[in-house]
Amino acid sequence: MKKYFLILILIAVVAVAWTGLSVFLEYTRTTSSDQPVIVEIPQGASETQIAEILKEKGVIDYEINFKLKMLTSKHRGKLNYGKYLLYKKMNIDEAIEILAH
Repeated sequence: MKKYFLILILIAVVAVAWTGLSVFLEYTRTTSSDQPVIVEIPQGASETQIAEILKEKGVIDYEINFKLKMLTSKHRGKLNYGKYLLYKKMNIDEAIEILAH
């Protein structure tokens, strides 16, 4: 019984570490892919809705990273609607800059 419990704990620790590493790597990404994507942000979209759209289009991997970046961004509450040319796996700060202008 103890053996199974330890295996479950080990699996849980590995899963949490893997997820944490994935989130960290996206949060600190400095480059983008060469795959362009058109993203349309509807008028009145919230930052949460924008994060969902960006994830759906492949611009970001995790919505939470976009939301965390927006918490400290000078563009918080100032993202614009419209059509944008972004890139898959894009640096989040660059995406925010584009959406703010």
